[in-house]
Amino acid sequence: MNDGKLDPAGRLWVGTINTADEPSGTAALYVVLNDRLEEVEGGYANANGKTWSSDGTVMYHADTSRGTICTYDYDIETGTPSNKRVFVRHEDWNPDGLSIDPDGNLLVAVFGGGRVEVYSHRGDRMSDIELPAPNDTSCDLAEDGTLFVTTAFDGMSPEARAKAPQSGAMPL
Repeated sequence: MNDGKLDPAGRLWVGTINTADEPSGTAALYVVLNDRLEEVEGGYANANGKTWSSDGTVMYHADTSRGTICTYDYDIETGTPSNKRVFVRHEDWNPDGLSIDPDGNLLVAVFGGGRVEVYSHRGDRMSDIELPAPNDTSCDLAEDGTLFVTTAFDGMSPEARAKAPQSGAMPL
């Protein structure tokens, strides 16, 4: 299992990750329904971050291995995503955890990027929030507007960890 998040109706959505040396598209996006895991979409190497628009009608999902975030129309009552389309895609980019700010902007924790990127609802990159750890894995906003970001240190050399000692923590 990898990233998980509740949809606006309280359903738990999770992704899986293939951690093989040469990962294939065996990971998937799932929803937990009636105490069972139901596959919604397969073919991923890393089905990662997910979030919903403030009104719950748009679902965002990060396909980290392809450097892509897709959007879907989302039916809150049934928990059904449809009409998948690319929201933003970059070469050599690893979008990880996602969140929506009060203005409807998408926050993207960038694994290997040392930042959270902010995108408008149209997919325009608005700003970056630089962080003291390179491997940012997820982000979320508290009700008071405080941004929380989780990070990782897996795969970092001792030298890299010495240069970024807050890796693996929630940097301040």
